Amino acid sequence: MSEITATELQQRLNQGTLHLIDIREPDEFAAGHIAAAKNIPMAQLLQDRSLDPTETYYLICRTGARTTLATQLLQMQGLNIVNVTDGIVAWPGALTAPGKILQRGE
Repeated sequence: MSEITATELQQRLNQGTLHLIDIREPDEFAAGHIAAAKNIPMAQLLQDRSLDPTETYYLICRTGARTTLATQLLQMQGLNIVNVTDGIVAWPGALTAPGKILQRGE
């Protein structure tokens, strides 16, 4: 399984764009997320057939537990998936929420 840490993800995002999917539930996502992330909850993502098998997708959740399972299942479908092992709780940067940017500790 392909894996990176939240810190490594931040470095890759700083180098350019990538496909980042936050698989948490919409209420979790709304409470704070990485600005570049698209929210597709895990149950929906596992049924989504629109992902391009020639692209690489990075999955993040709160702690990495949900993405570990989702990564395994999506890789079995032939998709290029990278699991962010330590999740959003380890994200070293700011998080975005509707109407504001949350700094660590808020």
